[in-house]
Amino acid sequence: MIRSLLIQPQRYYPHARESRELPRGSSYPMAYGECKSWYIDDSWCCIQWYKSKYILPYCIEIEAKEPLYLPVSIQHPDIHWQYILQGGYGISEVMDHSLLLTEGYQHQIYAACGDLLSYVPIGRHVIVGYTIVTDWLDKHREPAAVELQDLPQILLPNQLYRSAPAPITADMRTELYYILEHPQIAGIQQDTNIYAAVGRLQSLHQQEENPDRAPVHPLKQKIEAVRQHIEHCLANNKVIPSIRELCTAYKIRPKHLHKAHKKLHDKNLSQHISDRRLEESVLLLKSGISVKEVTFILYYHDIPAFSNAFKNKYGVAPSQYQQ
Repeated sequence: MIRSLLIQPQRYYPHARESRELPRGSSYPMAYGECKSWYIDDSWCCIQWYKSKYILPYCIEIEAKEPLYLPVSIQHPDIHWQYILQGGYGISEVMDHSLLLTEGYQHQIYAACGDLLSYVPIGRHVIVGYTIVTDWLDKHREPAAVELQDLPQILLPNQLYRSAPAPITADMRTELYYILEHPQIAGIQQDTNIYAAVGRLQSLHQQEENPDRAPVHPLKQKIEAVRQHIEHCLANNKVIPSIRELCTAYKIRPKHLHKAHKKLHDKNLSQHISDRRLEESVLLLKSGISVKEVTFILYYHDIPAFSNAFKNKYGVAPSQYQQ
């Protein structure tokens, strides 16, 4: 299957039956594609993909007679552009049963290696997308663009990153249907036509961008990635790395990190980390967790260290706040 996108229904539905044939009633039999299908009770899911080295168009179609949960594994941090021609889907870790992308909209997504659980409601769903291998795309990016070699350091495992959903334009639909209904052609012309359609889609995305908007600077993206990493640690009861460790992981000098963070968020990173830990402590105390447990969960050195920091910010001791 696609090297960076594996659908594995059997992990959630051990009784799912697998086939190399398209289900009866599927909408777009891609003449040039390979396919895999799964039957889950009265529902089915299939994926077709164009097997090439650098650009991999695919179509995922689902007929859900009841809400389905489909495990997805990301095995390479490649970049996907996805378009919903019908229905929609969600990611349980991101939207909690709300739809991540709905009919008539498209977005760009990427993820580090890991596992996600997708959610699809009752109905017919058609997702068209294409993956571009980051190692190849890196050679074709403009110097002002974010460097793709930074992405494996920025991305966190088992998390999905995406652009803001935007409408699918009429010109984009033309190219999508061209990919879906491309006739079988022998020889190299087949690859040429598919790559050309993806190239036209890329050009359409560039035309849709606001020309007056300044490009995102790589340093700004690294700052936001550091903040996401901190949120990931807090959400999963993990110790927040030291400033030095963060600088090493994200290849940024401490001086630049503090200066850029203060410029973007009106406080240096150390203060941000302190504030976020204390804000998290308030939520834990409100839930009835003891001061001792909060101290342990948030990795404070000891209870006095936590109490002093809490009192400096909120004016009362955590034990008084809890009462």
